[in-house]
Amino acid sequence: GYKKLFKENPHIIELGCMVHARRKFFDFHHATQSPIAKTALDFFACLYKIETEAKDVTEQERTEIRQRHAVPVL
Repeated sequence: GYKKLFKENPHIIELGCMVHARRKFFDFHHATQSPIAKTALDFFACLYKIETEAKDVTEQERTEIRQRHAVPVL
C-alpha cells in the first residue's frame, strides 16, 4: 500500500532518507570494494560532518550553513 499512495494521489510526494541511500552504497562497497561507492561514502561523511557542526545553531543559521556547505557537496 505504501507505493500505491504515490500513484493514486499526485499531491503526495515521496521523500527519501539519506541514511537509506547511504546504506545502499555501504552495502555495495562492502561487497565489491567499488571505488565509486567509496567516493559516494566520502560525500556522505562530508554531509554528516556538516550536519554535526550545525546541530547547535538556530534554524536560520543551519539553513545558511547547509546552503553554503552542503549544497556544493550534493
